[in-house]
Amino acid sequence: MIPTVSIDDWIADYGEMVLSLCLKVIRNRELALDTSQSVWEIVLRKKESFRNESRPGTWIYTIAYREALRAVKKEKTRRYKDALRGYHEASSQPRMEDNLAEDAQVYGWLSGTCNMCLSGIICTLNFKTRIIVVFRYILDISFEEISRILGMEQAAVRKAASRGKKRLMDFFENECGLYAKRAHCKCGLERYLDKSSFKNDLVAIKSITAKALHLHNAGSPLPPIEYWEKIRASCHK
Repeated sequence: MIPTVSIDDWIADYGEMVLSLCLKVIRNRELALDTSQSVWEIVLRKKESFRNESRPGTWIYTIAYREALRAVKKEKTRRYKDALRGYHEASSQPRMEDNLAEDAQVYGWLSGTCNMCLSGIICTLNFKTRIIVVFRYILDISFEEISRILGMEQAAVRKAASRGKKRLMDFFENECGLYAKRAHCKCGLERYLDKSSFKNDLVAIKSITAKALHLHNAGSPLPPIEYWEKIRASCHK
């Protein structure tokens, strides 16, 4: 039986539920508001197909949940494309001058641009060296503090940082087209994205970086290596 209630009745009864669900899934108020509006447009378009085989609230909830997930996926795709766009901008590229391997611009570029991609860090470095490179060159944490976190001698941390830098430089020079003037991106981001292990490591290193940055900015001591290994392991389940 075709429902006799109006769309306004449904909005009055379930509008708050739809908006709350969108906010919970999307976690961006402006986008959630737009998505909730899209939900009601879909409900209005499909209203005649509702046959009372379930409660209206259940039917509307299903539509809202699917639309919220679609909005989240679309937003992630947009951010990813924006990141790639920024990655290609000439202003994001380091100037190719003098002894670039020692130039501070490399580190600025690494922390400002490559941390959106992290292909080199993931594809060329083992886990401990990734921690050292991210903590030192992206978060600007002291070698002394990194030494404590990893349970390594400070001299060993410095050596690992130096080796990591060299491997990254080799990656940039041999694989990353942005590192060469007027070149196009040949980096691992698009090339490696279909590999589940790369995706998991990408999520792990982003999670680790975000958590470490939060603790560091709050002035809290960073946990030992076992804590960061657990984060990585959880991303590979």
